Amino acid sequence: MTTWKWLAFLFAMLRIKVVHVIVVLCDNRNQGIVPVPAVLGNGQDPMRNLYWGARYGVRTFLGKSSFWQEVHSWTPPAGQSVLAGAVFVSRSGPEVVEEAELRASRDHNRSTPQRQFYHFSDFGTS
Repeated sequence: MTTWKWLAFLFAMLRIKVVHVIVVLCDNRNQGIVPVPAVLGNGQDPMRNLYWGARYGVRTFLGKSSFWQEVHSWTPPAGQSVLAGAVFVSRSGPEVVEEAELRASRDHNRSTPQRQFYHFSDFGTS
């Protein structure tokens, strides 16, 4: 049995659900979107970005939820396309664990987030 099939079997038996969320940060300068206030639209500052750390950003939203608990966060080394990450865990029953891994990506042409998505979706087999 290959490693990813073994992990899938193990997760199914333990009833663990894992979700990977890749958040492309709001970026006034590079995305051609309707501009938002500069502090919210700075694609280099995830902690204040509209989609990540602002009041209704994904990380802030989950962090304020009583259903989710942040268990780990990180800041990758400078020069990476991912600027921040966090892992949240919840329990929806005595045997069910749900995990959400979030990544804030600054790649304005969206190629890096797409590659990350494909990596997660095929269990790393390519």
